[in-house]
Amino acid sequence: MNEDIIIHNENEYWKAVYKKQIKFVSKKDPTIIPWEIKTFDPNLKEILDYYKLDTGKLLELGCGRGDDCKYLADRGFDVTGIDVSPDVIQIAKNNSTDVKFIEGDFFTEIFDTDFDVIIDRGFLHNYENQLFEIFEICSNIIKQGGKFVVISGNANQPPIDSCTPPPINIGQIEYHSFSWFKMLYAKEITFYTDENYLDCLGYIFVLEKK
Repeated sequence: MNEDIIIHNENEYWKAVYKKQIKFVSKKDPTIIPWEIKTFDPNLKEILDYYKLDTGKLLELGCGRGDDCKYLADRGFDVTGIDVSPDVIQIAKNNSTDVKFIEGDFFTEIFDTDFDVIIDRGFLHNYENQLFEIFEICSNIIKQGGKFVVISGNANQPPIDSCTPPPINIGQIEYHSFSWFKMLYAKEITFYTDENYLDCLGYIFVLEKK
């Protein structure tokens, strides 16, 4: 992190990330954002194919550049993406005109619809102390039987000299989601990163609204 950048809260951190004010450990350029792979996550396609999910209203948390959103819209979903960074939301809008993008804070945003599917690739694992709140909010904006797909870091990842996603374990997800969701699926996966970083262990979880 730049020494002259003072971060007071999570929202300021993510805004600084997309202004390239935060530096990461990489092979070449430390301003390259590790989790931006410039395409959709193959893990996402695999799980949507498995559950035959192709239509309905879908929300992506922390959508970033909107690469997954674009793929999901092309797949047939009515997609909304939300991110707190105005810089990355502008990039997302330029990348896809078929998606509704919201510049806002997930924890305070008022959504005007109920969703059939919620997607998270790398949002939830950054808020370990707010997992109950995340699952409660999601339960309030997802339809009965709706699917919540989470791609996260993995606590089984060995230490490496690179930027890794925050670790999560299955027990954390089960414990914090139990009041609102049942877990249908959990699998260790590769958490894909930019070529300047090492790919890491991840998890994919599929939860269903009770």
